[in-house]
Amino acid sequence: LGYIPVLADARHQFLLSERYVVVMRADHPLAARRPSRAALAQLQYALVRSHPATARALQELDLTANVRLELPHFMVLPRILADTDLAALMPSRLAAAFQALGDYAIWQPRVGLPRFDVAVHWFWRFENEPGNRWLRERIVALFREA
Repeated sequence: LGYIPVLADARHQFLLSERYVVVMRADHPLAARRPSRAALAQLQYALVRSHPATARALQELDLTANVRLELPHFMVLPRILADTDLAALMPSRLAAAFQALGDYAIWQPRVGLPRFDVAVHWFWRFENEPGNRWLRERIVALFREA
């Protein structure tokens, strides 16, 4: 499950479209600003390496010099963002879940942050395997966007 563009030979079923947003603590010194390219350039970032699109977005915005911390996954970010002036790029649904855990500001800039599709993926040899098909159908029924 997920955004896995390297699985070009796998079959997939679209689930939902997602986009990256910028998350920081609500009382961050820049949180009240409008999310412009100039405001993005003033932030210092924690980068999650498991989502290479975030690194590419920072590179395209010429912000790689603003990366201060690299992490393997998103799940350690809530505490780091709450206790520092770092910001992070992350999928919008994950950012909404983080916001439920604490007081975070979420920027939705219109520049430089790509959209991506989340899908359920499988290999052709499992196409007709009953258990695999049943699980895929349940996942699609639960998570597919209308």
